[in-house]
Amino acid sequence: MAFAAGSDSTGDVDVTIFPKLYSQVSGWLHRDMVVVISGKVEQRNGLQIIADQITPAANLVRKLGTNEQRWFLRVSETQLQDKLAQLSQIAETNRGKTSIVLIEKTNHKITKLSSNFNLAATKTVQVQLEELFGKDNVALQ
Repeated sequence: MAFAAGSDSTGDVDVTIFPKLYSQVSGWLHRDMVVVISGKVEQRNGLQIIADQITPAANLVRKLGTNEQRWFLRVSETQLQDKLAQLSQIAETNRGKTSIVLIEKTNHKITKLSSNFNLAATKTVQVQLEELFGKDNVALQ
């Protein structure tokens, strides 16, 4: 069993890794490594994740495709439901080859949208996305 501390641009989190998972990741997991953690989120003296899965972030990059640019949008589930029609409208008027990856704010779940939502990689699209989701929640990488 292990306890870890992590952080991203939104804040800090404590992570609990139970023995079975720890035995799977202990051979490659190391300090200051960038990882993607999925699990149960709890609020106890701050934010805490009970880890179900830990994956090196480099694996995720390979899975998404390394040579293509992508729009990354950080959204809450309710925000996405409210703004999906507007996002669809942006996609209709700014069709392109750049896919959209959603990162949910609360559980950090990552979802790549279908190619129907692919956008142009332009400043105009960036401005529209920033108006819809907020400047700190939009990135083209």
